[in-house]
Amino acid sequence: APLAHARGHSPDESQSRARAWLAALLGGFTLLCLPLLLSDRESNYTFDETSYHLPAIRQIRDHWPALDLRRDSLSATAPGYQYALATVSLLTGADRLPLRLANLAVSLGVLLLLWRLWPAPAMPAAAFLAVAPLAGSNFFVKSASYVVTDNAALLTTAGTLGALLLLPAGAGLRRGSVLAAATVLIRQSGVWLVAPLGLRILADPRRLTLLAFLIPPLAILAWLVTSWGGLVPPVWRDLT
Repeated sequence: APLAHARGHSPDESQSRARAWLAALLGGFTLLCLPLLLSDRESNYTFDETSYHLPAIRQIRDHWPALDLRRDSLSATAPGYQYALATVSLLTGADRLPLRLANLAVSLGVLLLLWRLWPAPAMPAAAFLAVAPLAGSNFFVKSASYVVTDNAALLTTAGTLGALLLLPAGAGLRRGSVLAAATVLIRQSGVWLVAPLGLRILADPRRLTLLAFLIPPLAILAWLVTSWGGLVPPVWRDLT
């Protein structure tokens, strides 16, 4: 607000400008995604979508709310996001288009989260320029247009790091621990987030009492490894 007054803008005007820049970011990104999202053209993304992710979603949906890690892990990664989309499909149906739209919404959530984490809300143009390269990147747009796990993992990863770096110790560790666990359940490689979580704990004088925040992501990894008998689902381990 002080910066807004210094530039001759009232708080209401500044908020209106920020909303306009945010709408431009989210709207422009959506327009980039829609031609791919609505297309039937085949690509390596549609291969993963039709071979692994959609079958897993529909399989989980058939016996929801149960989750069988051995049988439901059709891709090389953990089935947490497929389970989430299977839950959504109870309302939307399990056809490809509504699931693609749900994945687009998750991808919009990544951009919105990064926008909210930007340290200078009184300068929405700067926030737009900071986030726009991701919104316009080929990889991010494709991952938003098809049912794949990349952007969901990016959302929980960014949320974990944002919580650990920007929130007070208590709230930051609580949210960071939960989001790190969610990341591991989407992609087991997300267990690397235990490192920044541990560093945040070590920086606190109460470190011994805070070690419990390491348990959720490590427990998820242990659950996966125990169920799979290794770090990847059995069918993928047998192929290597």
